[in-house]
Amino acid sequence: MIFGSINNFMMVAVLALVLTSCGRSNSARSPLGDEGDTCSVRSQEGEDKTVQSQSEAKSVEDESIEAFFTEVFNKEYYNDEGFIEKYCTDNMKKKLKEAYDYEGDGYAVWLFRSDAQDGEGESKLTKFTPEGGGWYRYEFDDRGTKGSHRIKFIVHKTPRGNTETYIDDLE
Repeated sequence: MIFGSINNFMMVAVLALVLTSCGRSNSARSPLGDEGDTCSVRSQEGEDKTVQSQSEAKSVEDESIEAFFTEVFNKEYYNDEGFIEKYCTDNMKKKLKEAYDYEGDGYAVWLFRSDAQDGEGESKLTKFTPEGGGWYRYEFDDRGTKGSHRIKFIVHKTPRGNTETYIDDLE
C-alpha cells in the first residue's frame, strides 16, 4: 500500500513539474494566429526537451480541406467541367485553359494527376500535408504511377458562417 502511495505521489509531482513549465509560446505563433502549446520536460537522462502539442496536428481547416480534396481526387471530380467551373478560382481555370493543348476549349485536368496515361485500377490520394499559406503537398497513386504535386486552396467564409473551398493554384 505504501508503494502505491509513493508512485501516486511521484506521478503528481512530475505532473506538477510539467504543468508549471508549460505555457503559450509566443515564438510558436503562426501567421494565422494559432498558438502552440509547449512544455519543457527533463528526460531521465537529464536532457531538457521541448514538447509541442496540438499545434503540430492538422487544424480543423486543414482537415476539412484534406477531406474535400481526398474526395475530389479519389472520385476524379476534376474531370468534370462543371466541377472546375464551380470549385476553381479564375486563376486556376486560366492555368488549366492555358495548359490545354488540344483543339477547342477545355481544361488540362490531367495536371491534377501524373504524366502517365490511364493505367489499370484507380487513382488514390495517399498523403496530404499542409505547407502553410494555403499550400498543401499531396502524394498519390495514379493507377500504378506514383506522383506528387503542390496545390493551393482558398477558403471563403460566407455571411451565414459556412465555408466554401476553392482550388487556386497547382504546381
